[in-house]
Amino acid sequence: MILVLALACHDPAVSKLDQVRALGKPVTFADVTRVLGEPTRDLGSGIYILEYQQPDGTAIWVGTPDKKRVVYIQLVDGSGGRTDLYRE
Repeated sequence: MILVLALACHDPAVSKLDQVRALGKPVTFADVTRVLGEPTRDLGSGIYILEYQQPDGTAIWVGTPDKKRVVYIQLVDGSGGRTDLYRE
């Protein structure tokens, strides 16, 4: 799994979204950072809700209580609709 993810990170044809979907369970914040880099901003209050803006206008939100354990990852479309990509 790690080899597949490492190869995907270097293939420009593989989108960030596909790389996030390929993460195994459990997902850690280090996994997310390796794929997405630094977040665009923190939307959270109580837990971290880290937003990663994507070039196509969507965003990926990552919920984490401690920047170690990831409790959810959501894809947010331009109209605010959310799709779960991962739930702990």
